[in-house]
Amino acid sequence: MTLKEAVTKFDSICRNTLPEGLKVDWISLLDSTIYNEIILTHENYEKVSFSPYTANTPDDTVLLVPDPYSELYLKYLTMKKDLHLADISRYNNSLLLFSTAYTDFENFYNSKNMPIKKVDYFNI
Repeated sequence: MTLKEAVTKFDSICRNTLPEGLKVDWISLLDSTIYNEIILTHENYEKVSFSPYTANTPDDTVLLVPDPYSELYLKYLTMKKDLHLADISRYNNSLLLFSTAYTDFENFYNSKNMPIKKVDYFNI
């Protein structure tokens, strides 16, 4: 999924008046979290690069999470929108949906990539 596809799909399923720049910032925050918490903790992390998204980021920039897990972005944007609008009841539901999608992707990534083995030795 590209940056533009994520924003366009979100707008088509969820009527909102949120500025596009805010949605791009939220997607950037999510991909930054995924990059730091999941990708950088596994072998071959150097094959993946990430730079935060801005208003000047090309629309065809491919996001970090591949299909079929890319629905994660829509669930995240929905969750952030609900929080932004202080709709706590909807936020709690969308948080649960997002958390499940995030865990599904994390499990998939863990099954395909070996974690970095970090060994700490104690000198006695």
